[in-house]
Amino acid sequence: MKSERFLFIILLFLFSCNLKQDHDLEPDWNAQILGPLVKEDLSINEVPDIDSFAYVNAFSLEKDFGITQKEPIKIKDVPEIGPLSLPPNHLDLTETFKSAEVESGEIYFVLTNNLPFDVKPGVIVKISQSGDPLDDPLVNHELPLGLPGNGGVYKMPALNLNNKILLPELDLQILNFATQKSTNSEDLDPSKEFKIEVYIDKLKFKSITLSQGNTFNVEETVDLNLKGTDINAQSLSGKLYTFANNGMPLKFSLQLYFLDGSYTVLDSLFNTDPTIQEPEIANGVTVTPKETKITTELNEAKANKIINAEFLRIRFNAANPPDVTINKDNLLKFQLTGDLDVAIKK
Repeated sequence: MKSERFLFIILLFLFSCNLKQDHDLEPDWNAQILGPLVKEDLSINEVPDIDSFAYVNAFSLEKDFGITQKEPIKIKDVPEIGPLSLPPNHLDLTETFKSAEVESGEIYFVLTNNLPFDVKPGVIVKISQSGDPLDDPLVNHELPLGLPGNGGVYKMPALNLNNKILLPELDLQILNFATQKSTNSEDLDPSKEFKIEVYIDKLKFKSITLSQGNTFNVEETVDLNLKGTDINAQSLSGKLYTFANNGMPLKFSLQLYFLDGSYTVLDSLFNTDPTIQEPEIANGVTVTPKETKITTELNEAKANKIINAEFLRIRFNAANPPDVTINKDNLLKFQLTGDLDVAIKK
């Protein structure tokens, strides 16, 4: 989690250069907090639902290989399976984009053989997307060795996706699947499975083209400390100023959530989500960012909740966004500034 915090400017101090005697000291005092509390630059790499993807599917003896146990079957009586192609699978990565240009990321798969017999060498895993040349899928990996039964695992070395175009839908195929003959005489359990897990991870984008009509969120959670450490603030009042400089070609709503140390929401800043104006746009591209300023007067109830916050979650939301392309340098620049009176307890 990225965090960047600006220290408060505390303009009033208890002590002067000439210390008073103990009986002259006041234990409680007021201070003024004036200045930035949080400042963040958010990009398409703060879109929470498309930074990684995981898919799991299992092929069972009964469902996919037609081996049932209406009568007792010994493993040694089961014929070799294959070579064959396992049923193809369709992988839906996201509804957020219809295409994305990947700056960096990786894809890999994990095979687990829980069947009671070994899988032969030569299994091929293909992962492709619409428009890929038939001879150049995203992944075309052949297992170098067989895979032992009863829990054998193979993890593919990660393949980088740098500079690839990633589409929201993938197709998975397992080809040349075949099992070794077994001499084991145990009873067969037809629920045993051969499993594949597909992972796309550590994604950073150069650009994404949105799928029209789907919600698009950009968010970040950062550190926040209104109470201080050496000096403990007991209460506060005043105003918070929210600045949002929008460089993405979208109209957003904004909400700020104050979280405790367990990331439980204590309160939100706004009663209704204010609108963040879209920038000047030409042909779906940002020409000039636009800034929105929101002033929030803190009432006592809200102030008493947010003073205990340890984190701030910033969430920009675009409902039913148009079909636009957003580049990594189209930033949402956010700043939260306080003009607050704080009651301090030693």
